[in-house]
Amino acid sequence: MSNDYSYQNINHLLKTLRESRLQRTKGSRIKPVKFLKSCLYIHEEPELYSRAIVSNVEYTMCTHLEKRFSSSDLANKNVIQIDSGCGLVGLAMHFLGALNVVLAERQEYLLDLLKKNVMRNVVPEGKDGVDCRQFEWGNTEVNMGHKMFSFVIAIISFRDIDFDSVINSLVQLSGNGTTVILGYIRDAAGRNATEENFRKQLGYFFDLSTSRESIYEKNNQVIVILQAKRKAFSSFLL
Repeated sequence: MSNDYSYQNINHLLKTLRESRLQRTKGSRIKPVKFLKSCLYIHEEPELYSRAIVSNVEYTMCTHLEKRFSSSDLANKNVIQIDSGCGLVGLAMHFLGALNVVLAERQEYLLDLLKKNVMRNVVPEGKDGVDCRQFEWGNTEVNMGHKMFSFVIAIISFRDIDFDSVINSLVQLSGNGTTVILGYIRDAAGRNATEENFRKQLGYFFDLSTSRESIYEKNNQVIVILQAKRKAFSSFLL
């Protein structure tokens, strides 16, 4: 048996095991989330992965979007959510009126969960303005369906963030006038050095002087929703 054959078999076995676990996890649940006087039904897998459940930041961002955006704001707009997880925020943008929404996810087994949620709430996937695609931070060669987006949305975790990859991706997916909407948890003591460093690098490409920063508190977490427009001159990559 060749090494290549063994490697392919192992990869196939791991994929099969992940898919099997996704289908039979005991903790699997459907969570109703109220939105726009209606309800989104989100399939969660709490025993599968930490991002296979809706986080406090995602709940908060949905509330923020519902308050700040109307259908006229999103008409004819293309939206991408990076690291979509369960897909709640991207689905919210779809129901707020975005023309096209791409839900991008780097984990293959989470991509399967994401597609389930799209099929549960938007049928059929890819036919009604919502598409799911695999994505990796910093990989600018992946086809996301559009050359640039009107809105780029991401939930950021400062625990394992690679500043260069994240900002490079935000720049690659945006153009002049694109709005980025970022959600993250702020340290209870206030802005720490990690957040300050991230915002400094972000400011090279996005206009933080005219940005909107909204602060919320949910379950004892300080949650920041940062909204900023791409600078006209920043057409280069890191």
